Amino acid sequence: MSHTLSRLHRIIILLKTLLLGRWIRNNNIVFVFSAHCTLSGNGKYAVMAIRRKFPQKRIVWSVMDDKQRQNFEHHNIQTVLHNSLAYIKVLSRAKYIISDCNFVGSFATHGAIQIDFWHGVPVKKIRYDAIPIKQGIAHTAKRTLIWLNRKNFIQSGGSQYDADFLAKTARLPKGMAHPLGSPCIAPLVDTDILHDEIQHNRPIGQLYTENKRYEKIYLYAPTFRDDGSDFLSQLHFDIKKLESVCTQKNIRFLIKKHPWCPLRIPCPSDRIKILSSTYDATLCMAISDVIITDYSSVYYNAIVSNKDIILMHGDIQHYKNTIRDIYTAQLKYMQGHIINDFNDLYDIMQHDTPIQPVPNTTVTQYWSSENVQNPHRFLKMIT
Repeated sequence: MSHTLSRLHRIIILLKTLLLGRWIRNNNIVFVFSAHCTLSGNGKYAVMAIRRKFPQKRIVWSVMDDKQRQNFEHHNIQTVLHNSLAYIKVLSRAKYIISDCNFVGSFATHGAIQIDFWHGVPVKKIRYDAIPIKQGIAHTAKRTLIWLNRKNFIQSGGSQYDADFLAKTARLPKGMAHPLGSPCIAPLVDTDILHDEIQHNRPIGQLYTENKRYEKIYLYAPTFRDDGSDFLSQLHFDIKKLESVCTQKNIRFLIKKHPWCPLRIPCPSDRIKILSSTYDATLCMAISDVIITDYSSVYYNAIVSNKDIILMHGDIQHYKNTIRDIYTAQLKYMQGHIINDFNDLYDIMQHDTPIQPVPNTTVTQYWSSENVQNPHRFLKMIT
């Protein structure tokens, strides 16, 4: 019975939002929905920027379970459980809705200003292209309501290229995509924000202190594999060999695992450390010397940092054929020091091989100087 009432309550709220959305919105409420419901990425740094400029705003973040609330309580951010009644209520009243993964709220977007940062430059085929979508009533209604609210809906990207690409991929109407900066690159381009994070973010501060004992810090940040394959073995990952090279050269090797890609590696010492979702990927890049990735969009954030970047593309055919396809046009812009597997990496580490820099044309292709200098351009949408 309570479930029926709950459902009825949701329908009433959604209908009320649809009919009265422009009048019930509260200008002081900012609602945030992020890809992994963690305090990181564009959502986190967007909220930090909003708080600095508009301290009176009430920030509400959607989480999947009670365990995820702990991080947010430390930062004095209110949380609601995804799809709960509290979630529906705050979504129906929030004047500003920030997302980094998809359009949220269906009917509840009416009357709100929705800023949708994708959580990374799309390199792999995303949901709209990878999975055929049935054009059902709910999907059609959602797209219709986004169209009705198009003046207040902003699809943002780090560059105009990103914004247009995402709008086209998601089949949005023209004029809804604008380059409003990418808040998550802030720690990579603003030393004050980075130092503040090192001082107040306990996991990162501790990691930063530990890193001082080593000559050089390598960060390996692979993307997810939908099929759960043992891609490390395919890339000739050898924990004993890695430990030997790290010991010999006094290197620390950090592995930032993707939230969708569990890695079970027995680390023999503190020289090799697996970083959970507690550690913000951007901050991990900011306190490392060399960044290694594959087909992850962290590459496009890393290139603004002027750090050494290595791309490990040895399993590209397997990835394209059995996991998900890759946008070829995007991949050709992933330039720099490309290697096949960990054997190539061990050789670089052991012999201090110079790392080929990312061409400057690649950087300017995606990041205008305005967006790098001001990653919080989205603030002009908030009053």
